[in-house]
Amino acid sequence: MRKARNDIRVKIICLCSLCVIIAGIASNAYMYQNMSAVILDKVVRINNISLDRVKEQADKRLESVLGIGYLSSSSPQTMTALAYSSVSTLTAKRAAVSAQDTMNSYLESSSFFKYITKCIAFNERGLMIQGVTTLYGLTSDHRALMESPQFADYKAGVPNFGKIYRSISPMGPECFVAFFPVHSSGRVAGYVYIETKTELITSVLSEYGNAGEIYAYIQDPSLASGRRFLGEAQPPHREGYEVAFRELSVKGISIINYVNASELTVDSRKLLLSDALVVSMMLVASVGILFVVTVFVTRPIKGIVKKIKKTAQNDYSEDLDIEKYGGEMGDIGKMLNEMALSFERLLKETIDMVERSKNTEIALLQSQINPHFLYNTLDSISIMAGIRGDKATVRMTKALSSLLRNMAKGFSDKISVKEELSLLDDFIMIQSMRYMESFRFVNRVDPKFYDSRIVKMTLQPIVENAIFHGIEPKGGFGTITLEACEEKAGGTDFLVFTVSDDGIGMNESEVSKILKPSDDPGAKGKLLNKNAMNKIGLPNVNGRLKLIYGEECGIFIESEVGVGTKVHARILKEGGEK
Repeated sequence: MRKARNDIRVKIICLCSLCVIIAGIASNAYMYQNMSAVILDKVVRINNISLDRVKEQADKRLESVLGIGYLSSSSPQTMTALAYSSVSTLTAKRAAVSAQDTMNSYLESSSFFKYITKCIAFNERGLMIQGVTTLYGLTSDHRALMESPQFADYKAGVPNFGKIYRSISPMGPECFVAFFPVHSSGRVAGYVYIETKTELITSVLSEYGNAGEIYAYIQDPSLASGRRFLGEAQPPHREGYEVAFRELSVKGISIINYVNASELTVDSRKLLLSDALVVSMMLVASVGILFVVTVFVTRPIKGIVKKIKKTAQNDYSEDLDIEKYGGEMGDIGKMLNEMALSFERLLKETIDMVERSKNTEIALLQSQINPHFLYNTLDSISIMAGIRGDKATVRMTKALSSLLRNMAKGFSDKISVKEELSLLDDFIMIQSMRYMESFRFVNRVDPKFYDSRIVKMTLQPIVENAIFHGIEPKGGFGTITLEACEEKAGGTDFLVFTVSDDGIGMNESEVSKILKPSDDPGAKGKLLNKNAMNKIGLPNVNGRLKLIYGEECGIFIESEVGVGTKVHARILKEGGEK
């Protein structure tokens, strides 16, 4: 027993330890995944906020530069000045100086003046007006501008800020360029050319987030990647990075944000390691606690096992010791004692029942002697009536003899619907002669149902009820109709027989009472007695159908006072046509 008790203790400890390990691993795996996702989500959100701010600042700078170009190209001073081909006349010089002052005023009002390297108003006839910018203007700028690839691309339809070019000034930096046509008298009189450093965009990137996280690029089909990044910093390899994009207000320029997801998971792994340490400590503590607890668990189990073995050996005596443990074990001990006493009581009842059953069988065998005498007597009456020529008496005695013979065989057997209707015909003939044909019986059961199976003497009590409680109280001629139909519910086929009469009918109160079982304590026994031949009323038929076919079957009544009654007998469809 000591060994068995230790085995139980070891099993409990191992099982609980396994549960702790599985729960710990599952919870830490969930925590790791969840916290990694939360951290990554928060970092991505923060970087997206920075990305949105970078976009906002970059758009603001681009719009400021474009604004200078639009204002300069649409000013009357610039239009007037570019109408001349040179500044050889005093009027032309004054117009050029006025246009230059206007451009300078626009440049000085911009917060991003330091990024603008060139601002030139020119025409293709040789006139050039330069604003004051970060690079000095040269007389060769007009020729350089006319021969520049940026002017050729503009003519070819490349949009402003669509590419990066080298400045038209010697040793000038890489820059964005923009051209703005100057219209005068319905034609293009010249252009305003603005040149800005790429730092206009890249300087914004270093103000937000960590260096190297946000990059700006333009679309460049000539490169394999299709992107040309601005500035010296290049983006990292994309594997393991979360990437977000924003397009600036100027088409072709975008900013991109890289978040190193692998670096964010390092701290989570450290957290996972610390959680594993905590789980290990919990495991050690739980094993120690379980070792002590199992001592108190195995002790009552030993007593319960002992009680079960005694019960298996037919010792049903009460053991009060197993009820003293308290808690669930005490409850189990109490239930074991109650179960043992119940076994003992049921065993005695079973012995008594077997004894009573034997006595009943003897009585039933003896009771079968009397019906044979009755059948022989009815046959003698039939023969005597035939000798005298009383055909009605012959028919009635034969019908009664047939009916009694079938009733004597019991009511729990199943017969065909055709056989049941034959028994019903015998009963109808007897009742027609008794009531001097004061009612008419109409059989409308489709022959296709004749081979279906039905519990014997199901329809006769229903028809009898229609005669005695429907037609007879009416005091006049009546009609009783029998019909049958199929029903399907929940994949189950049912057969429903309906007995209708045009008698006095019933109210709802009478209908609710008619199927209530008898208060006779022996009613149930009579219902189950195979050879009972009395009191086969509607409650008994209803009980038999539910007992044999299930609660979905039985008797259902519809009635209306002064109109008549319909009694439905619902059974499972067995046999016959499908």
